[in-house]
Amino acid sequence: IEARFADDDANTMYIFFDTNTDYRKLSLSPSAWCRTLFIDNTLDALSGSSGGSSERGDDHSKQYSCDWLDARTLKIISHPSCTLVPGTATLGFQPNVLRSASGLSEPVHSTITFVSISPPILPTRPAVSILGPSEVSACASLSLRLLVQSGSASRLIRSIWRVSDMNVIVPESAVTAYTLHLPSTALQSGQSYTFTVSVTNAYGETTQASLRVHKRHSHVKIPT
Repeated sequence: IEARFADDDANTMYIFFDTNTDYRKLSLSPSAWCRTLFIDNTLDALSGSSGGSSERGDDHSKQYSCDWLDARTLKIISHPSCTLVPGTATLGFQPNVLRSASGLSEPVHSTITFVSISPPILPTRPAVSILGPSEVSACASLSLRLLVQSGSASRLIRSIWRVSDMNVIVPESAVTAYTLHLPSTALQSGQSYTFTVSVTNAYGETTQASLRVHKRHSHVKIPT
């Protein structure tokens, strides 16, 4: 059995069985198939639950689905807050649910079985840019926003903001994954700064974008 993430969507996984299964003998909804096939820990990971909320008697708001593409291929769609990631992700199968479609009709799993989910063959890479002004007035604050054009893998990205001048203090409260906001006092008049954001998606693929911002001189008239 092989399990693999989709190239461009970390919430989509495919399972490829070594033999044809008798899945047609069970008439189940996509969410019911997930609950029937997998152990509780796997259901919690698929739904993004902290644990214990994936009750088997509940439809669980259809936060995941398991659709058979053919007798050997199962497509899983998880909730966007799914905690499964390449490198450490495994799926735990319940025993004696699926059977081979051969004449012997042997169970695919006779015990609880864990299958690692391989990374995608061609993982998507994020494409990003920074939206913001190239120049601000002496008394203005600065707000920058990260724009993700593609490659998020359908999950929240991780980002780190940096500024070229080490004397600029960026408080944690000024930063979110997608925005950077600095008060007018953070930057010196007459100086230019390069802001860089490094982005990592759910597949561990990284990229970065930069924007140079100049803060104009203060023009204060001195009374005569």
